[in-house]
Formats: sequence, structure tokens, C-alpha cells
Amino acid sequence: MSTFEPVWGPVIAGYLFLAGLGAGAFLFAFILELKFPQAVKMRRFAHILTPVAVALGLVLLLADAPGALHNPLRILLLFSNLQSVMTWGVYFLIIFFAVSAFVMIIELKKDYILPRSLNIIGVIAAFCVALYTGVLLGVCKTFPLWNNALLPILFLVSALSAGAAALLLYAALFAPAELKGITGLRKLQYLLPVIELVLLASLLFITFYNSSAGAASVLMLVTGSWSPWFWVGLVFCGLLLHLIVETKPLFFSAGGAASHGALARYTDVGLNALALCGGFLLRLLIVMAAMPLAIAV
Repeated sequence: MSTFEPVWGPVIAGYLFLAGLGAGAFLFAFILELKFPQAVKMRRFAHILTPVAVALGLVLLLADAPGALHNPLRILLLFSNLQSVMTWGVYFLIIFFAVSAFVMIIELKKDYILPRSLNIIGVIAAFCVALYTGVLLGVCKTFPLWNNALLPILFLVSALSAGAAALLLYAALFAPAELKGITGLRKLQYLLPVIELVLLASLLFITFYNSSAGAASVLMLVTGSWSPWFWVGLVFCGLLLHLIVETKPLFFSAGGAASHGALARYTDVGLNALALCGGFLLRLLIVMAAMPLAIAV
């Protein structure tokens, strides 16, 4: 008997990225509210970005399922098959979108008072969505690069990194005054690429040695057709460059704070834009480089 798994491409990578971006932005909005209440514009942007990113991600998901668009009744299967990871993911996304949209409406009111219970529900839903983007790929057991317990954790950390990058990019462009009081948040963001590099290296190491298909997937990334995008786009521009540039201003400047001049703002814009590109590239490369095991008949 043959076993078939879904084959996905760039559209699904975009969906995974946008869902993770929305989750990461909401989680960092929660951190801002707790630890940096003065960063009002950043928090407001995060609460607006979240439902917009999730909605765009859902549009991409539907665009990748033309069969469902031609036969809308098939969409009902996404809600009725409770044994499917995709069904659980749809429920997580709907709950998260509903909560984040309601939070956005509250945020846009003049008197912002977010109920603690709603915030907690949103945080739990955000974690579920960020993890789910990795679990969705992981259930495809014939693709060793996807079927790895580290993948959901890697996507969770990457979602946090993308959310932080989006907020800091916005702040550098439209709310530079708020950057001065959030050094602790910037240091937290600094740690995320370090964790990503460790998780990514571990994922590739384990995948390389678990099967020939896994080895082929890893080689396609590190030495094959996707290697320029992997080394230059993801590893250097998306992860290492941030660490190289930010180490001195964050940890070895007077007071342990980054500089805040015009050059620093332009640097923030560039680094965080590259971090967002790296977040998308991570998902694109994981999706596109995965090689299936030989199908048993």
C-alpha cells in the first residue's frame, strides 16, 4: 500500500511565516504591557499587526487549496476531522484571530483597558499557533526534515524573533523615542538568533544521520541548490549579522544601552528588515529542501 504526504511550496511557507509573525507580535505586546508600559505605540502596532498577519496567512492557506475553493464543502473537512493536526490548527487560528481582533478594537479605543483574562487567552492561543506551524509539517512522517521534534520549537523561537523584529522596525521608523527605554527587550531579542542557530544546527545534524532522505535534504541546504539562500540569506543576513552588529552597543557600551542616533536608527531598520526576511527564508527553505523517503508499495 502506498503512502502519500502533502507537498507544499512557497505559498505555504508564507502562511507559516505570517501565522508565526502574528503570534510573535502578540506575545511581545504582552511583554511590552508588563515590562515596558511606556512603549504605547509599539504595543498598539503589535495589536494591529497580529490579526492582519493571521488573516493574510489564512488567505494564503486558502489560495494553496484551489480544490477547496472550487468545492467549498471540502472546507468543512477542516472543521470536522478532529484527528487531523490541520483541523486543530484551524481552530487555534480562528480562536487566536478572534481574540486578537477583539484586542485590536480595544486597543484602538481611547481608554485602553485590556481584561487580564482576554490577554491570557490570547497568549495561550499565540503559543499554540506558533508551535502548530512546526507541528503541521512534523506530522508528515515521510519527510525526515519535517518529522523532527525540534521543528516546532525552532518555529516558536523564530516566531518570537519575527514578532520582535517587526515591532523594533516599526519603532525605528515611527516611534524612535520608545527605543530608548526598552534595552531589556532588545537584549531579549538578541538572544533569539543564538537559540535559533543552536536549534537549526541540531535539527540538521539529527536529520542528516537519521536516513538517506534526511541527508539529502540537509545537503541540498548546505551544499546544494538552496545553499546560497541558506548561508547568505538565512544564516548570515537573517541571524549572524544581528549578533555581529548588536553585541558591542548592547553589552559593551556605557550603561549597557544601544546608541540612538540617526545611524543607529537606520541600522535598526536594516537589521530588523533582514531578520523578517530570515524568518520567511527559514520556513521557505525547510519546506522546499525536504526530500521524502522512498514510498513503500
